[in-house]
Amino acid sequence: MRMSRMGDIAAALALLLLCLPALVIVFIMFAPLPLEIREEILPDGRRLRFFALRVRRNSPWAQRCGTFLCRFHVDRVPMLFNVLKGELSLLPPMIRREH
Repeated sequence: MRMSRMGDIAAALALLLLCLPALVIVFIMFAPLPLEIREEILPDGRRLRFFALRVRRNSPWAQRCGTFLCRFHVDRVPMLFNVLKGELSLLPPMIRREH
């Protein structure tokens, strides 16, 4: 296993544990099931399916909370599961320079 992959796994687990209370609150506030599956096409042409939080609702209170969560990218926290699966990486590959 590469060092960058081990770093990705360690960082993703740490971030998931850190964000767990926020995720629980989001799941309670935006019930029923605020998860949705999104699909994007990566620059290399691969399709990436990932979970994202659906945090926008019709009430003004929920819209304010959703705006806050989107501003701080809490809606993208479930993408850490893609990092654990190996489909994404937190750090880009290092560029090797010739001296």
